[in-house]
Amino acid sequence: MFLLYLCGYNLKILMNSTLDKILDTSLQLFVKYGIRSVSMDDIARNMGMSKKTLYQYIDNKADLVKKGVERHLTMECEFVETIFKDDKNAIDEMVEIGNFVYQKLIYL
Repeated sequence: MFLLYLCGYNLKILMNSTLDKILDTSLQLFVKYGIRSVSMDDIARNMGMSKKTLYQYIDNKADLVKKGVERHLTMECEFVETIFKDDKNAIDEMVEIGNFVYQKLIYL
């Protein structure tokens, strides 16, 4: 229910391919090494760009984490909304949501 509550808010952020790549790269590094251990230098180095270029897309590490969480929540909300729009019964909806969560956990 909390996720649906969040879906009522406009969590979409403007994305472009470079920002998407930054968010994907930082997520991979955060999962592998932990948020505190990964520096902006690490992300820039992995992206093959300078820190100055990186900061054209994000303000700081907190902004990077915020944008990553916003993107994640937006994707989750959109997925749940598509399940509910398909006019399935409640059991099928729960199974699909469970499968989605399972796939997310495997990724981690």
